[in-house]
Order: sequence, then C-alpha cells, then structure tokens
Amino acid sequence: MRLAFYKAADTFAAREGRAPDKPEQRRLLAQVLAEEDAPQSPASAALVRNGGDEATSWLRSDANLAKAANSDLPSPSQSPASSSWLASENASNQEPPALGRQSVSGAAQRRLNRLKWRNPLSARESNLRELVEDWRLLGRTRAADLLEKFLNQDDSVFVVSREEAREIDFVKNAEEINNNRFINSTFTGETANPDITAELRMLADNARVRIEDHYEKIRSSRVSEFRFLGGLVAEQVFRVDRTEEIDLALSYGGFHVRSDIVFYAERDGDEIAITGKITHNMVDTYDFDGRGPGAWLGAYDLQKAGRGTPFEIKGTWTQDVKGTIKILGSEFVERKGEMVREHILGNPLFEIYDVDQ
Repeated sequence: MRLAFYKAADTFAAREGRAPDKPEQRRLLAQVLAEEDAPQSPASAALVRNGGDEATSWLRSDANLAKAANSDLPSPSQSPASSSWLASENASNQEPPALGRQSVSGAAQRRLNRLKWRNPLSARESNLRELVEDWRLLGRTRAADLLEKFLNQDDSVFVVSREEAREIDFVKNAEEINNNRFINSTFTGETANPDITAELRMLADNARVRIEDHYEKIRSSRVSEFRFLGGLVAEQVFRVDRTEEIDLALSYGGFHVRSDIVFYAERDGDEIAITGKITHNMVDTYDFDGRGPGAWLGAYDLQKAGRGTPFEIKGTWTQDVKGTIKILGSEFVERKGEMVREHILGNPLFEIYDVDQ
C-alpha cells in the first residue's frame, strides 16, 4: 500500500512537471492510514487496482469538489495529527505518527460535513439534532424530546398527564379561573348565556334541570418566547438556575385551555343542590413560525420543507363538583320584552376534587 501511494505521488509530480515530493508522499500515506478503518474510498480502491493513474485523477476531482462545496472546511488530510506533522520543517526523515480510531472518525466526519454543508437544510437539521443532545446535557429533557419528535417527523399526539399539565403555570391558573367562573357566574345565574340564567333563576320548587356550560382561556406563544429569553438572561448574567423555566418555555408555545361542565341542579325550598363533572382540555400545537427562536435555529425552514412535522400536545383530566346555592329573594327583570320574577341567587358553597384517572 505504501509503495502504491509513493507511485501515485510520483505520477502526480511528473504530470505537474516537478520532482517527486517526499513530504507529499507522506501526506498521501497519512491520509489513507487515517481512513483505513473506514469504508474503502474510491482513491484507495483505485490504488490497489491501478497503482497510480486512477488515484491521481480521483484525488484531483475530490479536491476540486471539496473546494467548490466549501472552501473554508478542512480537508481530510488536515486532521489534528497529520496537520501538526506536516507543519514541521524537519519531518522529511520521520515516519508518520500512528493515527488512532478517534482520528479516523474525525476524518470521516469532516468528509460527511463537507457534503452536508452543500445542502443548507441538512446543515440546519444536523445542528438541531446536536442541540437536542446539548439540551439533554443541560437538563432540558422535555424540550429535547419534543424537538426530536418534530425532527423525526412524528405527527402523533403527544399526551401529557394532569400532573404534567399543572406544572405549566398558565394551564394551572386557567383551570382555577375557569372553575371559579362556574361557581361564581354559572351557578349563581350571572353567566352571559340567557338560557342558563333563566333555567337557574326561574327554577321551580322540587324541579331538576341538566345544564351544560364552558369557559376558555388562551395564551399567545409570544409569552413562551419572552420567558425563554428572561430565563436565559437570568442564567447567563445573574448565574441563577432557570433550568425548569427554560425547559418549559422551549417545550410549549401558545395554549388553549377549555373547561366543559355538565351538571344537575335540583331545588328544595330556598336551596339549589348542584352536582356535576368538569372536563379540562389543554391543547398546544408544536410548530414554528418565521419569528423568534424557530426562525433563528432554522426549524421553520425545515418545517416548510417537510423535514420537520408539527404535532398536537394534549392533556385531558376531569373533576367532580358538588355544592349548594341559596335563593336570597326575588326581583322583576325584563326578558324578551316582558317583566318576569326571578330568583336572586348567592352564597355558593362548593367542593371540586380530582377524579382518579
């Protein structure tokens, strides 16, 4: 193999009209030694078959291809071991240093990088996959899992549990706000829905009705972006640990929390007993737009090209509710052009508790 490389270098030098260059022979030899554990390249295969001419042709074409692809990228011969060896002015009488498996993989990786950077989308995807591993090392495991799912083009629904959903401040607060709306607006007949109001405030003694209602709360994805930037500043400038905050901000964008209730109201004298079930649904779409981190990292470009697939993040859990409302009096109100007598409802006393899933 060494003789074949020396012959290749001599042939190359002769065609260039110059004397054989011994350092060049060693450079070629170091290159193939660095790649001997990798799959056989066209150059080494050609050397085995023809001794020199075919290898010389391939080396020229490969060098031109690398230069055209990205002139700033190092060639395989510029591995840390071989470059330091070539830099020596007195290396003419030295044998090339032994190159271990790490140098072999490094040369192969540079060759792959040279090809990848010819396609910007491949480069962006490669960078994002490296970012996934970086996030895992930093403890941002949830964000890493979701980004990897996006890059793997897995469009299945990502399900979060009740406990995981409540780790998100907005979702937890939206659940509490919607529950308070049921207690202080729906059950007391103060909702904007006139049908619900009439059924409760005109409920006859010993009568029982079934009522449905819902409330929603929505948050923009921009909030997550600001929280991510705030957490990053706290970590980098003030050296405060914001791992969990950054992980959540990178994992989720905008939220839509909807709480639906189905309940029964039964009147007994001046008291109305209410029992029902509340179902909370959290929905977030994992996708990217042309602004913010998604644009900076190149994820939006991959999404547009179909090399990253959006998916839904969902969580559903239920609660039981029971309690009473008092009839405090009555009043005349105008409904559909007529004056009617309705109950004045108040003093809500309720318990809401989780249903095991």
